[in-house]
Amino acid sequence: MEKMKKFILLQLLTALALIVLIFVYLWTFAASSKIVKPLFHDGDTFKLYDSSLNKNVSYRIMNIDCPELKQFYGINARDSIQKLFYTSNFRINKVHIDRYNRILCEVFIDDKRIDSIIVSNGWGYVYPKYCNYQKLYLIQNYAKSKQKGVWMYSNLKLPWDFRHNN
Repeated sequence: MEKMKKFILLQLLTALALIVLIFVYLWTFAASSKIVKPLFHDGDTFKLYDSSLNKNVSYRIMNIDCPELKQFYGINARDSIQKLFYTSNFRINKVHIDRYNRILCEVFIDDKRIDSIIVSNGWGYVYPKYCNYQKLYLIQNYAKSKQKGVWMYSNLKLPWDFRHNN
């Protein structure tokens, strides 16, 4: 019961912070249709304006899979990751295009790997089918042992299983 109270309080604080960030974003960039800060669909997919292509494009963070928005903890994970992008400097290394025409990328927040940050906070999982950064498994085991994020809850479906069944 105590974990649920903490989770609800975290949800409320995250929602309030996101509302403030959205207000500032809309007020500052209302005259532009270009996305100058990432706009997240879920925790691992976002859109961003690419000046070399002169359009908004979709990006997919490599090595990880975050809960879907319809899953428990999906909105919390997305909002936590988006807040991190809005309050930090980030750098994107484009790797290649996936079958959904998204740019698969490695992202660094203040020179730290975003996949490591996401997994260490329990905002997402190592995506074993596509992970090429083996250190993430150690980071995930640590987050799991500390019951961080998704690991606080024992019966959550993995995102790839959720998508397969829905």
